[in-house]
Amino acid sequence: MPFGALPAVLNSLSGQREPLTLRPGASCLTWYTCGPTVYDSAHIGHARSYVSFDVMRRVLTDYFGVDVRYQMNVTDIDDKIIQRSAETGEAFTVLARRHEREFFEDLAALHCRPPDWVTRVSEYIPEIAHFIRRIADNGYAYEVASGSVYFDTAAFERRAGHRYGKLKPSAAAAAAATADASLTNGAEPAPASSAATALASEKRQPRDFALWKASKTDAEPGWAVCGLRRGRPGWHIECSAMASLVSCAGSGVLDIHSGGIDLRFPHHDNELAQSEAYYESDQWCRYFVHSGHLHIEGLKMSKSLKNFITIRQVLQRWTWRQVRVLFLMHRYEAGMSYSEAGMADAAAVERQLGEFVRGLDAEMRAVADTVEARYRKPTAAEERLLLQDLPACRARVHQGLCDNLNTPEVLQALLALIREVNAYRTATRQNGGAVNYLALQAVRQYVGRLLAVLGVGYGSPEADAGADIDGRPPDGERWVQTLATFRDEVRNIAIQATAGDHVEVASAVLAACDRLRDQVLPPLGIRLEDRPGHEQALWKRDDPEAIARDVQQRQQAEAERAAVKEARRREMDQRVRDELLQGRTRPQDMFRDRARYSRWRDDGIPTHDAEGKELEKSRVKRLVKEQQRQQKLHAKYLDAQQSGLLEKLNLTDEHA
Repeated sequence: MPFGALPAVLNSLSGQREPLTLRPGASCLTWYTCGPTVYDSAHIGHARSYVSFDVMRRVLTDYFGVDVRYQMNVTDIDDKIIQRSAETGEAFTVLARRHEREFFEDLAALHCRPPDWVTRVSEYIPEIAHFIRRIADNGYAYEVASGSVYFDTAAFERRAGHRYGKLKPSAAAAAAATADASLTNGAEPAPASSAATALASEKRQPRDFALWKASKTDAEPGWAVCGLRRGRPGWHIECSAMASLVSCAGSGVLDIHSGGIDLRFPHHDNELAQSEAYYESDQWCRYFVHSGHLHIEGLKMSKSLKNFITIRQVLQRWTWRQVRVLFLMHRYEAGMSYSEAGMADAAAVERQLGEFVRGLDAEMRAVADTVEARYRKPTAAEERLLLQDLPACRARVHQGLCDNLNTPEVLQALLALIREVNAYRTATRQNGGAVNYLALQAVRQYVGRLLAVLGVGYGSPEADAGADIDGRPPDGERWVQTLATFRDEVRNIAIQATAGDHVEVASAVLAACDRLRDQVLPPLGIRLEDRPGHEQALWKRDDPEAIARDVQQRQQAEAERAAVKEARRREMDQRVRDELLQGRTRPQDMFRDRARYSRWRDDGIPTHDAEGKELEKSRVKRLVKEQQRQQKLHAKYLDAQQSGLLEKLNLTDEHA
């Protein structure tokens, strides 16, 4: 694939397509993308953005050969999460982590590469607070009586070089004229309320926005850090702080910032203002890249319209490749509509791509493995394929990728090549001839690698050792993982069964699982490591002798632990035996010793000693306590007698 000049992208800061460039002295592009607010399941609109940016990232790294450092934030504390936590009764931390896991599982299901860095708001509270403090120290923020801190847009614009609302000036101007746009700190205008009125009254002007939100009640999640009143970060400041601390560390400049078009104002404009205020600069980010709106059957997605579709719901009906192809059929910056008809079209295109790749593989395997069969003289048609069609496709694809990643054009170029190749294959068969192996191999390698760049690869015989062309592990590793996963399921079932009526069968299954781990896999160089609970076992490649040695040491340690456990069990059994033997005496009979006492109460407590002298009250109290302890021991004894435990412990003869 080409290496050199980078593509042009639509920069929302200028509204123009601008060539991507590396900063002087930089060896990589730093990229920050707005991640999810984890209060609900991810929907198809999220998929559109993150798949589009995944394609862009793959193209930059795998096609243009540039190193990209990709950071994504996770908003795990904000108003929506707190509200959902209150509605469900689920702790906000538990709620956020659960939806975060689902989100990254959804991205993996769509075959999006994981970020290089994931930064959570809750893990950066002190750093965010310090970021706010520096903005305030620079004269761009003010604290109000409630303890909240606001960004001062007027002070920001008074400084030379600063301009608020770079990404969407019209929206910034409108926000200056009305308070409605700022009442909910970046969300859609909310109905008037006392809380919203109070929030608006705290600001010096409507465009100002919260950097720090003071907690309204003690029950509300909050932190008291860096001299700030107990509270939590505002929505916008988290991205400025975490992107600056990770992606901009040492430079104060971010190369690429991405997100959905709906985030352009106020979220991204506020990020720009905060960051430029922090660094006292007029350029914090060089390129802003936004994905277009996604509608459902032409309508805005909304739960009230019952057209809210989660990623998981989509993947129950369509494959991940079909979903990715749907997005590839649209320019990432353009609006698009998700519909059944659109998905059917995408499925047809994906089917065409998959059948071509698999058919080509089968046809190439059928060619005899001889030099004569594989390296024969090309015909005029084959020369045209190699010398005209394939180079023309390469040039068209390259031009499309350089033009703001025009993936619809790239797909059309690929489909045109596929049609030409299929026509050649059909004509060759009809004429009773044999396809030219080298011609098909050249096409297969190019198409396979390009599809891998787009994230819809089908694997390739020519893949580099250690990874398939689409970034997945090679077949052998997938087989091992499948076996390990199956063993996890069987082992977990057996563990649960040990608590039931099938202990012997479950123990045999667990023993078989252990044999697979300790005897079958080690000679193959596979180390399988069980983890606690129902966590999936880890498997690793290693030296067979090293694995065998570790297995032996583990088995020895397990035997030692078992011996200690058995000793404790015997000690406990002896303690139980002693208690039962002591408890066989009835409480009312325990003091019937005429050598010590001469008179007793009806309950068996002595009142006079052997000489007829009345016992002191303190001594009687002690005897009562001793009898109470004996009552408990005797009750245990009777229970053991009833349950058959006495017989099991061979204590019946002693009792008799």
